[in-house]
Amino acid sequence: INMKFSLNIILAFASLCLNLIYINGDLINNKLNDYTLWCIGNCDKDISTETTPGVVMMGGGTDTDEAFVWHINRANKGDFVVIRTSGDDAYNNYIYALSVASKAKLNSVTTILFKRPSASSESVVLEALNNAEAIFLAGGDQ
Repeated sequence: INMKFSLNIILAFASLCLNLIYINGDLINNKLNDYTLWCIGNCDKDISTETTPGVVMMGGGTDTDEAFVWHINRANKGDFVVIRTSGDDAYNNYIYALSVASKAKLNSVTTILFKRPSASSESVVLEALNNAEAIFLAGGDQ
């Protein structure tokens, strides 16, 4: 799969679905309030790892730890990004803790909450997605 093509599809999805940035508990204002971004781990230091391709398809119920650990392992201790159109940063601690428990500690876990389609062209959002070794599209009450 062409990673750039895949990223464009993800951005298009996020744009269709739709001011604050939290990095390790610090708040940074986003002028347009297009998105909210939360990050835990080494958020200020990107690392590149060799990943293993894979897709997790999950939904309609509770999260499955085994599926997330499988996804985490494919990121090879890199950066994991969750994109969503509603909700909060609850996946950050869950995914990060799973990575530590499974001895595959991720560099960082970031959640991006898209509030407007214009968020898909914001440089901070594009950088987080371009630097991700794993991306999870969170569901919710669609």
